[in-house]
Amino acid sequence: MKRLVISCEILKQKVSLLALLSILLSIVSPTLSGQTNFKQQILDTVDDFIEAEAARLKQEGQGELSYKIRGLDPRLVLQACNQPPLAETMGYNWIKKRSYLKVNCPNPDWSLMIGLELSLLRDVIVTSNSIERNAPLKDDVEYALRDILAIHNGYIDSMDDISGKVTKRPLNMGQIISPHMIKAEILVPRNALVEVSAQIGTISVTSQGVALENGAFGEFIRVKNKRSNRVIEARVVQENKVEVIL
Repeated sequence: MKRLVISCEILKQKVSLLALLSILLSIVSPTLSGQTNFKQQILDTVDDFIEAEAARLKQEGQGELSYKIRGLDPRLVLQACNQPPLAETMGYNWIKKRSYLKVNCPNPDWSLMIGLELSLLRDVIVTSNSIERNAPLKDDVEYALRDILAIHNGYIDSMDDISGKVTKRPLNMGQIISPHMIKAEILVPRNALVEVSAQIGTISVTSQGVALENGAFGEFIRVKNKRSNRVIEARVVQENKVEVIL
């Protein structure tokens, strides 16, 4: 009989513990749910903002934007937002490799800085073969997708920008071409004999001269007339040809 009483007491204790556990779970569960909600709200807000920016950049031909969130602290606890949170950029030039977005919750009032790692893929010009120094950029280049946010020395994304240019130094296959790697091709070498043309109304006059300095297309150089020895300025228009602008 004594053993039966003890068992009943143990059973009552177990029932009480289960009831207490049930009450604790009912208190804790909403908090855990709130944590999950606020984190999901942050992720959704950032994703919607980046998606809109990516669509804008793609429409403008700027490239394909993607992102990763850097270091959202798993220990962070905030109350879930009662209204959709809003995202804002930190500064005008926010599209860079490591960036931030500020997520604001109007109710309850809180804000959070979210670290981002961005990638912006765009077609840039790279070498399709090895190229020697002072070689013209014609058939040995092509477009390739590269993350321009990870390029530190500049890039070129238009074939027009390399027209009439030569390399300053040897380039390896697959190398991104940047503005500091190229220079204008010299069409008129110093001391070269050049044809000098001038347009006076409907009359065209040509003469010969000697280039006193190197000249690339469109550049003005000093030229000495062979007959008069007069030094003039003329614009380079073709190989060993210059024109006087009157």
